[in-house]
Amino acid sequence: MTQLSRSDYFPTPIWHAELDGHRQFNENLLTVIHTLREEDPVGTAISNKQGWQSAKNVHNAPVFIPICQKMTDAMYSVCRFLKLQDEVRPIITQCWINVNPQGGFNVAHCHPNSFLSGVYYVSVPERSGNIIFYDPRVQLDAMRPPVKEVSAYTAPEVIYKPKPGLLLLFPSWLLHRVEPNNTDSERVTIAFNTWMN
Repeated sequence: MTQLSRSDYFPTPIWHAELDGHRQFNENLLTVIHTLREEDPVGTAISNKQGWQSAKNVHNAPVFIPICQKMTDAMYSVCRFLKLQDEVRPIITQCWINVNPQGGFNVAHCHPNSFLSGVYYVSVPERSGNIIFYDPRVQLDAMRPPVKEVSAYTAPEVIYKPKPGLLLLFPSWLLHRVEPNNTDSERVTIAFNTWMN
């Protein structure tokens, strides 16, 4: 038989990094986040169930400038990786806080009208919920043969176990959800959407 070659097309990247100095950074963020929640105890409800979400404009507050700068720096790395034109500039268009207490979770969703989205983990107790990304090729669900070992080519989903200081970036169209928080401590994240200027 002729030897087969392989070309990989249409990949779905998820970028991740642990931010330097996140422990002190996160302590300061938690203090601010608790104050915001006290000022607006109702918050909003988009994908969050049994939890709290802030308004989507926290990136405009001076106290969030340092974390937003780190997010923007990461997005510039993505732009270089994707070989976007040099004049393309990533901009955070929306940024909000998620607080999931015990039982809180995020339903499966994507982020419309954005190019890249991301999440930064401020406080993540053990068993407070993984983030799960789903295979965007929905047609494959019609027929998935059994496999000996799950790989990037056969997995119907990818699970990230979050930890404090972790930053994830992903295409905004990629369907994802967050598992319920099974602890009595709050899970706190900062999510954001971006566009390219």
